[in-house]
Amino acid sequence: PGRGIVIGESPNGDITQVYWIMGRSTNSRNRVLVQEGDIVRTDLFDKSNAGDTSLIIYNAMRFENNVHIVSNGDQTDTIAEFVRDHPLNGFDIALRTRTYEPDDPNFTPRISGMSWLFRTSDETGVHTRAFNKLSIIRRGIDGNPVHEIFRLQITLGIGYCIHTYGGDGNPLPSFMDGPYPVPIGNSIDETADMFWEALNDDNKVVNLNLPIIQGL
Repeated sequence: PGRGIVIGESPNGDITQVYWIMGRSTNSRNRVLVQEGDIVRTDLFDKSNAGDTSLIIYNAMRFENNVHIVSNGDQTDTIAEFVRDHPLNGFDIALRTRTYEPDDPNFTPRISGMSWLFRTSDETGVHTRAFNKLSIIRRGIDGNPVHEIFRLQITLGIGYCIHTYGGDGNPLPSFMDGPYPVPIGNSIDETADMFWEALNDDNKVVNLNLPIIQGL
């Protein structure tokens, strides 16, 4: 599936975002995920073997103005810029300024997600709710970007998944479907283990000397 995003809620109502990276080339596999404050970014595992980092080093997750952002590229920062003033529709506006990745011949789609947290109140008290979206930007037949944005209606214990590729091939075929339902575990560890085990072993990006956040 390449890189993938899942957004959903655990059975007990915790908003959940999953992000994974996979790699077929040596350069793509030379990566880890590192958390710094409110940002999770990709980084090089072996900095002496950098190669071209233009499409492999980016902020993958970021928190801005009560919006949790996740994406497979530097559009994470574009989204953060726009939701700073417009948390509800900044996601859509930001992605209209972007296109698919320039990695001819694959033209990898840009996939992105957001969870905007807000509070509501009723006779039972104050509750935190989330407004969730997923997006994919693919290359159209005419070469122009095709933008699709999906508003998610979340059910407890269910997440919705998109990823970059629809299968193997040369070039790699883009994922052409909309978000599809997948289970969310009761805890972060359960969810992480479930998706980690589901990924193809040959293309996982993993370095055994680093903590679990490297994988998801």
